[in-house]
Amino acid sequence: MFNFLNVIGLQHQPVAIGIETKKPSEGFEVAKLQMGVWQAAHWAFLRTLIQTQQENEKMRTLRGQVEEQNPATTKEVEVDEQFSQQPESQLFVESLLQVEEIETEPSNNDSQFNLPEFLPGIIINGHEWWLTISTFENSRVQFYEKKALGSTKDTKEIYKLVCALQVLRQWVDESYWPWLKELVLSC
Repeated sequence: MFNFLNVIGLQHQPVAIGIETKKPSEGFEVAKLQMGVWQAAHWAFLRTLIQTQQENEKMRTLRGQVEEQNPATTKEVEVDEQFSQQPESQLFVESLLQVEEIETEPSNNDSQFNLPEFLPGIIINGHEWWLTISTFENSRVQFYEKKALGSTKDTKEIYKLVCALQVLRQWVDESYWPWLKELVLSC
């Protein structure tokens, strides 16, 4: 599964912008609630990806340190009689203990990846299209509503809508997708 959606056909496709559609009679509040749930799931998914990347990076670092401390794990060397008599599990534990002794430089930031500044969403209520924004601040999802993107009522509003959608697509193509691609490939 590649995203936070529970739709089989979309599980392996990245999602950058959630879109919720409602009939005019259903109202904006119901759509806002659904969008808030999706945005929270999207933020949780991104945080999980970053955490996975950080854990994998730590494992790669540890593996490299073990290999530096114990070259016998990566190269064929002649092994003396005493060494060859030790069980594999004991050798592994000794390697891990040696890694703990290695001093590493402290880092203020465990990962080169930070969460995006915001995630956009679109709520379509009848003919009206609205932009919503969510951010992840202080371990909470903050939901900001609503900015009119356009409407499907008349031609001028449709042009406004198309322009707004092009701006959102540009954000996805130039900011979100390159960031997500690099994050996923580094996991």
